Amino acid sequence: MGGRGGFPAHVALLVACAALLVAGAMHDNLWFDEAYSVALAAHSAPELLRIAATDVHPPLYYLMLRVVWLLAGGRVWALRLLSVSGAIAVAALGLTHVAPRHGRAAGMRFTALVALLPAPAYLACQVRMYSWAALAAAACLLCALGVRERVERGLDAEPATWAGLALGGLAAAYLHYYAAMAAFAVNACLLASLLRLRGGVARRAALTQLLLALAQVAAYAPWLVVVSGQAATVSGGFWVRLGLVDVLRLAAAPLVSEPLEAAVGWSRQMVLLLALAALSLSLLAAAARGARLAAPAPRRAASWGLACYLAPVLVGAVAGAVLRTAVLHWRYLCVSAGPLALAVAVGSGGLSPARRRALGVALGLVAALSQAAFLGAAYDPASRAPAEIVREAGAPVASADVTLLGSLAASCPGTELVYADWSGGGWEAAYEAFAPAMRCASDPAETLSPGAPALLWLSGDGAEAVRAADELGLRVAWERELWRPYDRRTYSLALLVSPVA
Repeated sequence: MGGRGGFPAHVALLVACAALLVAGAMHDNLWFDEAYSVALAAHSAPELLRIAATDVHPPLYYLMLRVVWLLAGGRVWALRLLSVSGAIAVAALGLTHVAPRHGRAAGMRFTALVALLPAPAYLACQVRMYSWAALAAAACLLCALGVRERVERGLDAEPATWAGLALGGLAAAYLHYYAAMAAFAVNACLLASLLRLRGGVARRAALTQLLLALAQVAAYAPWLVVVSGQAATVSGGFWVRLGLVDVLRLAAAPLVSEPLEAAVGWSRQMVLLLALAALSLSLLAAAARGARLAAPAPRRAASWGLACYLAPVLVGAVAGAVLRTAVLHWRYLCVSAGPLALAVAVGSGGLSPARRRALGVALGLVAALSQAAFLGAAYDPASRAPAEIVREAGAPVASADVTLLGSLAASCPGTELVYADWSGGGWEAAYEAFAPAMRCASDPAETLSPGAPALLWLSGDGAEAVRAADELGLRVAWERELWRPYDRRTYSLALLVSPVA
């Protein structure tokens, strides 16, 4: 259906998208979640699995990251390129799978959407699992559609397509729990569709899918015990909050851009989020338009893609009610960026040319502004300043905020890091990932190493350094407060020395 027409232009689009993604990856700044990934990758595989079991995510991405860490020696840019490669692979599906089935225009729209939408593009440049989870979910969906297309023509699906469906679903489950929900929605759509068909081919296909589903459950069984423990941990309290800003980010999930929010100023944040939420609803409306198309193949692609995006939202809301804590976050919804992009790419073909152009211009403007804000923050010298001060001071660093302390761990190798968990209970087992570079001090007496002439105190509030100095019997020699654009946080650094120094 796609033919060769427009193939060079599609390749050029893919190369341009890849270049933009790579441009956001060639720096060494990290925020806490990324620093956790880097720290975990430095452990041996058995240790990695043990520590990952105390996290709230499955382990496959961390194991992949471990391989890259061994090959590249822990270089941050190489670890970040692993995520970028996953995003480029998703975008390439527009060239290899979407265009041949739904036309070159739909394929190019898919490539542009998954690579340039602000949220997936932003997460693709982080040392996190979202781009690979999105690839697994998208591959699972496209293989399911391939099976359905073959059965509709009275042909058995090819073994490679079945393998892609099963492996994509299993990889999704081992990469992110929300990707597992998306893969479940894919399989539910396929099975329901096959059961409505008559004939031996359809019956064989349904039986094959059920057998593959059982095989996937068996392959996932070793991790199910861990999942129950993680669920118990989450039910005891989770970091996700659902204030007004968080709800608006959920509504605008594909278009969320925290760097852009910071760039426009927090006073105009609500206006920006309302505009992005409205534009996101326009995307969903375009996808829903595709679900009403007359031709069965595009209608199926749009409706299944939309279902795979919305199902995790519904399941996450129900899970939050059961666990009595919010578990929905805009980042988690980006694992379904591929299914949503497919629904929009196909569905927008049913819009009038004027509406399609208007939607494209609006999305292009938001994508450009978001990318500019992100690159500006990532390569701003101010983002490196806290780590540079730590390295120049040459003193151990202590903090009561493990997220601030962890963010600097990879940037300050050889520096002793002390998590001042004086109130108790904050040293979660998952933070073992930072050991041995970071140690925990349960009271002030354990914080200052014997013989250390000074201590650098890190906090988000300068007043905390004075209180810490009083607790430790030290005085504040100097203090600097810096705004770090990369993670949009204030870093207050104070050198604490002996009162007689």
